[in-house]
Amino acid sequence: FDPVSVRRSAKRHGLNTDASFRFERGVDPNNTLKALEHAASLIAEVAGGMVHGPAVDLGQTEFPPFEVKIDPIRMDQLIGQEIPKDELKRILSDLEITVMELEDHHWQLKVPAYRTDVQREADVVEDVLRIYGYNRVHEPERMQISLTYSDKPEAHDLQERVSDILSAQGFHEGMSNSLTSAELNTWSEPSEERRVAMLNPLSNDLAEMRTSLIPELLLAGQRNANHKRGDARLFEFGNRYERSGLKFGETEHLVMMAQGKEWKENWQGREAAFDLFWMRGLSEMILHRLGLLQDVTMKGMDHVLLNEGVQYVVDGETILSIGRVQNAMRKKLGVKVHPVFAEWNWTATVKAIRLRKVQYKEVGKFPEMRRDFALLVDENISFDSIRLTALNQIKGDLLRDVRLFDVYVGDRLPKGKKSYAVAFQFRDDAKTMTDKQVDKLMERIRLALEKELGAELR
Repeated sequence: FDPVSVRRSAKRHGLNTDASFRFERGVDPNNTLKALEHAASLIAEVAGGMVHGPAVDLGQTEFPPFEVKIDPIRMDQLIGQEIPKDELKRILSDLEITVMELEDHHWQLKVPAYRTDVQREADVVEDVLRIYGYNRVHEPERMQISLTYSDKPEAHDLQERVSDILSAQGFHEGMSNSLTSAELNTWSEPSEERRVAMLNPLSNDLAEMRTSLIPELLLAGQRNANHKRGDARLFEFGNRYERSGLKFGETEHLVMMAQGKEWKENWQGREAAFDLFWMRGLSEMILHRLGLLQDVTMKGMDHVLLNEGVQYVVDGETILSIGRVQNAMRKKLGVKVHPVFAEWNWTATVKAIRLRKVQYKEVGKFPEMRRDFALLVDENISFDSIRLTALNQIKGDLLRDVRLFDVYVGDRLPKGKKSYAVAFQFRDDAKTMTDKQVDKLMERIRLALEKELGAELR
């Protein structure tokens, strides 16, 4: 009849029975003989059995009630208003709780043994208020609230802002369990020493704290596809957990997933599928909304689960990774869908936002000038490297934008080469730029592209 002992024994031996379920929550020990006599009566009535004698109890015959001390004045403070003492006695009597001693600040109560959930003053208050009625407690005329300082902007407000953006883009929020299986964790964290394992796991599927939110969203995408909902957009905010020796850590992440087609079937025939460029455009829109787009730098993918994509870095820390899950993981898990993912280190993102202040810039009064380059580059050269090379050559804000508007790969080009058509946008906020000025800047960019990337003008 000790709930703690039963619960520990059931977990240790893996025996989850109806008896353990009931005894873990507390059972009245004084009800044993009554239950035994009732069981014998049912056997005789239903199964044709015969009762040959009275029940014999060889153990303790009676279990004493719980003794609880309460302070009526403190009870009134906890409830928020005074309850008449006569009504309080009546409620306790209706609950089969006996009042042994009565003093102004001290009442001694005896609680029946079957009420295993009433062993403290707070438990008595809860039971009394349940009978008295929560609706009878009046709201106070004055409310005292303590204000505490928090870093601005608040993480919750930023999360709500991004959630609204994603919801407006057709995303649904997912909520997966923080516990997962060792099999899924192995993909995101191969080292068992860095994973957080449960001492008494409920099952093999809930044996460890998750080290990534991506696997569960991947499986959720497959479940959607199995139910003929292959076009899905999901996102989830949640923590990932890790261990370093005896220290445990957690960081909040945001994972966005899109699979299937961006546009549903329609008479215009637009059935564009989600790809890395779509996810990258959405992610950069969020970065712009958070005020980080001007401060990010991009690098090649270096992620344990994702490939084929790009990563965004702020202040030397990777805050965003965009890519697709590796094929080996998909095949091992039996996943046929191939969604595109964006994983945010939300803890690092919030930190980066707090280090920056909102800056206002007047809308430019002078016209912009555009120049285009058709560049012949090696297949392994990315547009990001071209963009960064150009931006590094032009000091200040003269070069406003670098945009890729055409890519050509075909037989007309040398083997191992591709052609990029790149637009460069210039503007000076102090005066109107001349053609001679822009031509000089373009020549500087051309020389840098030839020297650093081996690019050639077509």
